[in-house]
Amino acid sequence: MAETIDMEDAVEQKSSKASVIIALVLVTAIAAGMGFGSAQFLAPPKAAAEKSDTGDDSSEDAAKAANVVLTDLAPLLTNIQSPEGVWVRLEVSLMSKEPVAASLSTAVGEDLVAYLRTLRLSHIEGPSGFITFREALNDRATHFSEGAVDRVLIRTLLFE
Repeated sequence: MAETIDMEDAVEQKSSKASVIIALVLVTAIAAGMGFGSAQFLAPPKAAAEKSDTGDDSSEDAAKAANVVLTDLAPLLTNIQSPEGVWVRLEVSLMSKEPVAASLSTAVGEDLVAYLRTLRLSHIEGPSGFITFREALNDRATHFSEGAVDRVLIRTLLFE
């Protein structure tokens, strides 16, 4: 009888080892399938990859870039309204389709300094404050230049 029980234990151990191996193989197959599926889902479309490889977009970008003129302004340095004692240094470039006259770029720079003096530091805090600040600079430069300036590109913004 003892030999029969030992045989049953041996069969049970073999079947438990086999079931563990089967479970591991099954889990591995599921993980591999999920990895493959997520890679296919997250991969860029082949049409977009082929289009970027042909270089058609780069020639259009180069043509657009050829029509853009950047005019660097002298660094704008002034204090802001609040808090007192805080200075701002702003370096910008004016983007336009034609070269901007020196007198116009100087006038736009003076207008931007006048705007900087009305700022409070709390208005520029955070990403949304910076975006609002950038849009205000763009609006002022475009309005002041009567459309000659398309955008203001901020190169450096420093508060001290």
